[in-house]
Amino acid sequence: MKARVHIFILIVGLFLGSNSSVYSNSFSSNPEDVSCQYNYAILPVTNLEFCYNQRNDLDFLIDVENYSLDSLKNFEMGYFLDSDFHGTTVFTNGIASGATAQLPLSDLSFPGEGSYTVSVWVNASCNGVVTFSDSIDLHVVIRSPFIVDNLFDTIVCSSNQFTLSEPAIYQGYLWSTGETSNSITVDQPGNYFVSVSDGFGCESIDSIGLGFFLAPEDLGSDTVLCDGVILTADAGIGFQTYSWSNGMVSNSILISVPGLYAVLVSDTNGCNYADSISVSYATVPQPGAPSFISVCDGDTAMIGAANNFNSYLWNTGDTTSSIPIYNSGIYMITVVGNNGCIGIDTINVLVSPLPNVVFSDSVMCNHRSYVLDLGQWFPTLQWSTGDTSQNILVTSPGLYTVSVTDLNGCHSVDSIFVSNINVTVSLGPDDTICSGTSFALFPPGSFDSYEWVDGTTGPAFVVSASGTYSVTVTKGICFVSDEVTITVDEEPVANFSSQISSPDVQFTNLSNQNYNIVWDFGDGDSSVIMHPIHSYPSTGSYDVTLQVSNTCGSATYTNTVGIFPQGVGNIYLNKDLKVFPTLASYVVNFTLVSANNLPIEYAVFDVTGKLLINQTESYYGPEHVYHIDVSNFATGLYYIRIVSSQEILAVQPFIKD
Repeated sequence: MKARVHIFILIVGLFLGSNSSVYSNSFSSNPEDVSCQYNYAILPVTNLEFCYNQRNDLDFLIDVENYSLDSLKNFEMGYFLDSDFHGTTVFTNGIASGATAQLPLSDLSFPGEGSYTVSVWVNASCNGVVTFSDSIDLHVVIRSPFIVDNLFDTIVCSSNQFTLSEPAIYQGYLWSTGETSNSITVDQPGNYFVSVSDGFGCESIDSIGLGFFLAPEDLGSDTVLCDGVILTADAGIGFQTYSWSNGMVSNSILISVPGLYAVLVSDTNGCNYADSISVSYATVPQPGAPSFISVCDGDTAMIGAANNFNSYLWNTGDTTSSIPIYNSGIYMITVVGNNGCIGIDTINVLVSPLPNVVFSDSVMCNHRSYVLDLGQWFPTLQWSTGDTSQNILVTSPGLYTVSVTDLNGCHSVDSIFVSNINVTVSLGPDDTICSGTSFALFPPGSFDSYEWVDGTTGPAFVVSASGTYSVTVTKGICFVSDEVTITVDEEPVANFSSQISSPDVQFTNLSNQNYNIVWDFGDGDSSVIMHPIHSYPSTGSYDVTLQVSNTCGSATYTNTVGIFPQGVGNIYLNKDLKVFPTLASYVVNFTLVSANNLPIEYAVFDVTGKLLINQTESYYGPEHVYHIDVSNFATGLYYIRIVSSQEILAVQPFIKD
């Protein structure tokens, strides 16, 4: 809030030669112009007091009154606050002779409480020339801060009223509730504040946050219930003890008999609460409608309740005591009796349809007898054949009629005409084809539809793989199936693996043929066994060939096996061969001094004699280093064999780590 102070500076204008009782001075902007002649007066010091909270936003309005004969046209005004702070403003409007104007000095600020001297000065001009100046000193007192802090946030029992109070030593009070006394009483939680003013009109604010401990649930008003209704009276959770008038000590009880029910609860804060409810019961009306009605389709029936109730409402929307029914369903009537109690009855209405024994014309296939079944049971039925069972055996075409009566006494008659259709199909005998060829299956005859084993339709089916193929054909509603087995001989593919345990080798046939097998072991021996074991007479490399054949052709596969002697005694050292390192992780290297300079063949075997690497390279001289990659070998002992011109030059072991 801004404080504004009006201070008067009197400007008195006199002709030359006039007398004044105060100190005066005369100015003239033009000696020939006697209209710009003024006197000015210095007023005494003015004392002002302000509240502490007003110190940063003070306005001074300086009243300047012109007692001269001429108008004052321009003003300049400023101030000094203890010679440290100063400001200036310009007032451009004129003041007529005998008039008063207000010149504002706005937003003056003082650093704190205490006394300050503000010097205010005013200059006026006539025709643009300064003609007079005047000033006053203001003695400003900033009062000490006014602080009120008597209210503290608190929580109380919600069943109690709480008094908020300030000392009765201040001039005025204004609470956020609108009350103006020094104390008020409240019964609701929330934030409350009060503005307190002293004798000087200065204000201070005090506030409090008031909370209430948890209060129990309201049990509600006294009530009248209809018979059978159970009321739950709940005082709420979170309290330390509960004590009901019926002896229960839980937070809620179920009420099913009339009476007065009261509860007393207490919490850990020492708060106690009590409430009660009175419950009475009224009789529930009974509509008296039947629970079940059954009629046949086409009949009608009336359903209703007693006629001594205040109102009726059916789930059909009718409001009469009785209504006609035409359809099956659940019909519910709600009646309202005395005390507004509601009674409800439900009537299950069954409108039974006439027995449904509608047949479509039926067909016998190839004069095969079949059972004509009604699909449901009837307590009474009569066929045109004289049979009274649910189904009959049809052995010949013709018209068949049946008359049935269901459990509801409803009667119906229907008939069916049975005709005959002959249909046959054949795919021929089983057959064999070679891989890469196809074979078309085409059942002779004319049919309405075809469905092959894979779901395709059409009169022909192309076969290119082994399997059993079937077709189902239809003529009318009759259908018949046949199947044929086609065997596809694959073009033979030869393959085998070997497991060497020198001098024996276990061969495993991996071909796609299990018959017509011929083995050539590379040493002059052969075999026709599926998975033979062959013992070689001496060490060396042998080219083994497997030939397989069938009606679609033949195939061969050749692979080399190495039979290598075991033991240290079979190692052939050669001073011209250097193998390094003998304990290898990734690569084994060797150099060789050869007298014939012919290509060399090097081979690597495992301890079983199995050939792992067989490579031929040119001889590049004794300084050339040959490299063998063994990074994929398992840890263990291996042998490297060097051959030149079919002569074994050396056999030397190394270890893969």
